[in-house]
Amino acid sequence: MKLFNHHTFTRLAAASLLTACIWIAGCETMDEEGANNTLQITPSYASLKKNQSVTLSASGGANYRWEVENPEMGTINTTVGRSVVYTAREVPEPNGKFSQKIILRGTTDLDTSGDATGTATIAHVPANEDPDSVSVSGGDTAIVGGQAISISVSGGDGKNYSWTLSNGSYGRLSSSSGSKAAYYATSRPGFVQTLRISSGKQTQTHLITHLSGETGISIIGPNLATVGGQAITLTVSGGDGKNYTWSLSNGSAGSLSSTSGNKVTYRAVSAPKATQTIRVTSGGQTQTHLISHQSGETGISITGPNSATVGGTAVSLTASGGDGRNYTWSLSNSSAGVLSSTSGNKVTYRATAAPRATQTIRVVSGSQSQTFPIVHQSAIVNVSISASSSEAPVGGRPVTLTASGGDGVNYTWSISNGNIGYLSGNSGRQVTYRASTSVNATQTIRVSSGGKTFQITIIHVPQS
Repeated sequence: MKLFNHHTFTRLAAASLLTACIWIAGCETMDEEGANNTLQITPSYASLKKNQSVTLSASGGANYRWEVENPEMGTINTTVGRSVVYTAREVPEPNGKFSQKIILRGTTDLDTSGDATGTATIAHVPANEDPDSVSVSGGDTAIVGGQAISISVSGGDGKNYSWTLSNGSYGRLSSSSGSKAAYYATSRPGFVQTLRISSGKQTQTHLITHLSGETGISIIGPNLATVGGQAITLTVSGGDGKNYTWSLSNGSAGSLSSTSGNKVTYRAVSAPKATQTIRVTSGGQTQTHLISHQSGETGISITGPNSATVGGTAVSLTASGGDGRNYTWSLSNSSAGVLSSTSGNKVTYRATAAPRATQTIRVVSGSQSQTFPIVHQSAIVNVSISASSSEAPVGGRPVTLTASGGDGVNYTWSISNGNIGYLSGNSGRQVTYRASTSVNATQTIRVSSGGKTFQITIIHVPQS
């Protein structure tokens, strides 16, 4: 009678669990990298001459142990760990052939016995042979949610190429075959995607780091709150655009209506004259907003935007608090702007001069006073692009592009076809454009600033 040993029982238990998961909705058997009973070695194939080395990396499990089938022909620098370096010590005579098998053992979610395996094949090549390896060229960073980056390959058998990703949940390829593809990062800033290309018996990997496409966080709302008075509303934008976490520096002096969402209210409950710091986090971005507590009896609060465009539309300002009836308004610099009125709880302010200056508006009511800063912004003008050339040599020197106009500060660049060329960046006053392929093709380059947009066309020409 044959008894089940521990390893056999473990395999049967794992198989039973997998069978159960087929019938039970919602049962998960795959982790992020795809848990199964097979370990992976990257690369799984390589060609080496004598004394050449290759780094082999393990994935799909844990507790890795490495072996070589024929240690007289080649060696590894260690027998444990996530990666090893294999060195070919002997090679066959001219026209001879030898293949070394690398064996990886370890544990997986479905096999904790340590009997899960993976293999790689290393071809030992005579000195007189020089097989074509696969060569990869293209970007090594991609913005999550941004434009695709172009990747090109050559070598191998020169015709057939197979593309795969280490994790298809966080990015995608425009094609899984051919000598050229585009990669789109769809999630997980900071993640490193491994792109694997195989051709013939050759394999190559290319690492792409995901970059955050987030913008800075902006918090809009008043900077004053009356103790025991009405709650003030705060609105946030930027970050990852979806998930926001709010917190207070002093939870005993005030309260938030919520700790999540893009809009909350804040209520001052104690500590007149104290300053509350509200902190908002989204993605990898953080911003703070200061709220000064004022007495519930006479404190003045002014609400309205903190910027005004010179020569543009007037901004509305509203005062509350004080004696609740009589308000007197004044300016620190009356030559740079005008108020619609010097009394009442609501006025408008128009910036007439001094771009980039700060106007201080003062409101007095009863025995209380309050100031409110407004930063003057330059008027928005049409944006334009100056190019060092209207032609871009394919694979040659880049074209320098310089923007002007708009708001004079913030510029956003884009191209119509990321598969034939690329920009050095997507923001800033100056960028460069490089044509990577497609002679005689045209590329439309667009820049936006302050709500204005301008575009030019660059023609791809042969490299001289």
